[in-house]
Amino acid sequence: MHSKSRSCVACARRNCRRGICRGLQIANVAFGGTLIEDLVETLVPPSPIDHRQTNDAGIARSDYAPGHVVTIASGTAFARLIGRESFSANSMHHQAIRALGDGLAAVARTSDGVIEAAEATFPHRFFYAVQWHPEELDDAVTAALFGGLVAAAHDARMERRRVTLTGPVPSGG
Repeated sequence: MHSKSRSCVACARRNCRRGICRGLQIANVAFGGTLIEDLVETLVPPSPIDHRQTNDAGIARSDYAPGHVVTIASGTAFARLIGRESFSANSMHHQAIRALGDGLAAVARTSDGVIEAAEATFPHRFFYAVQWHPEELDDAVTAALFGGLVAAAHDARMERRRVTLTGPVPSGG
């Protein structure tokens, strides 16, 4: 693991993190991963899924409706958080993860292989990043993702408050 990844891990262990779309891409690059710069030019054969945020005429899409299925890897923390094996998601991106960064695991994909979610492989309070836009949806998956973040942040705050009030817990001995 390179030094940049080590500092990212140190920060992520202390804080709750949730990335959306470019947030997933930025987290991946910060951990040493790489990106597919343009899905349309890179995927061979061409994908049946339109991941772009523009239509063929280059006009920005205005529908945020789910347009493809995302399949979650079973047995992952993300699967436990979301509580299902697959769901429909929207898609408005032309880039995606090519190679995962150190400390990240792919935990959800589309049928064309695009990574739709990643989680940290190191101990963390809450570290999940997704390629789709849950903030544009009103469904159980969105509720689980944002509810999990809120609950983890609340738990972290209460833990900091206990440490502040009672002092740090002595380490083993």
